[in-house]
Amino acid sequence: MKVEITCECSRIVEMQLKSWKLWQKRHNSNDYKCHSCLARSSSNPNKKEYDRTLFHQLYMIEKLSYSQMATKLGISQSRVGQIMKQLDLKARTYADASSNMNDQKTITFNHHQHQLILGSMLGDAGLYREFFTSNKKCKSSLNCLRLTFTHSSRHLQYLLHKKDVIGGCNIGERTSGHGSIIKHFSFCHTPSLEPYTKLCHDSNHNKLVTEKWLNEVGWEGIAYWYMDDGSLMYNTKTDSYRLRFYTNSFNESEISLLQDFLSSKGLKTVTTRGNKKNEQLIICSKTSESELIIFLKKLKPYIIPSMRYKIRILDNVRCPAREYHAPQNTPRQISPRTL
Repeated sequence: MKVEITCECSRIVEMQLKSWKLWQKRHNSNDYKCHSCLARSSSNPNKKEYDRTLFHQLYMIEKLSYSQMATKLGISQSRVGQIMKQLDLKARTYADASSNMNDQKTITFNHHQHQLILGSMLGDAGLYREFFTSNKKCKSSLNCLRLTFTHSSRHLQYLLHKKDVIGGCNIGERTSGHGSIIKHFSFCHTPSLEPYTKLCHDSNHNKLVTEKWLNEVGWEGIAYWYMDDGSLMYNTKTDSYRLRFYTNSFNESEISLLQDFLSSKGLKTVTTRGNKKNEQLIICSKTSESELIIFLKKLKPYIIPSMRYKIRILDNVRCPAREYHAPQNTPRQISPRTL
């Protein structure tokens, strides 16, 4: 729809209604002025001197885009660019602009996802920081975080469950050095994962167990840790069960923290060596079976069907894990997720 507008110099101009409304908003006036009148007018907004502090605040501190600044100031996006040059404010690099866009789209993890990350990080998951340079737009180094979940192919159902909870890339496959098939997938979103580096990493970007980390871990997180690195060992000679956590990636001080943490949850433990060839420490329960059952009952609501063999003592089954037969045709347990 077009409208006819009369300028103060009596010139009649025809323009689209949408353009006319945009002109009114941009110039904050209902009286149209052509370019010649604007040039002669002392109230020409194009002649306005903008404060460098204001633009620095909007662009550098609040990290608004040109489009967002134009909307806020009531001027065009190209005009924002002109003023930025006049005020000698440099535009962001491609890498910084991409990082800024990601920062504005940070994902808030729900409770299930939070516990999955914390528990799996105690187990088989890895949070990796990568630096690389774009070969097209700039020479700035890009900083990316990748959370990777890895399990053997026989635990594919467990891996699918994790993907149901947190989302992420498609499941990939590789062959380990021992010839076994490994399944894996990654979740990549740097702003959302950044808080976990402060919680679970040292200054060299390596895993580091701390009290602050363990204080965040609930029973659901412990269940993920147990499904990753725990096992229920059956001794046929004594007809008894013992629970183990394999802690090969942690040092003695970290293992001591984990022992204290498990003790606060009702599981008394000792450390032992795997065997003569394996010098890594293993956390092993020293509680009675009744106390062990109480501990496993608290994990039970979070143990998925394919990992049921790790709590088989609750089914009054007394056999090694390899002899335990899980219920057939059990559907995959899916937890709600919010992305």
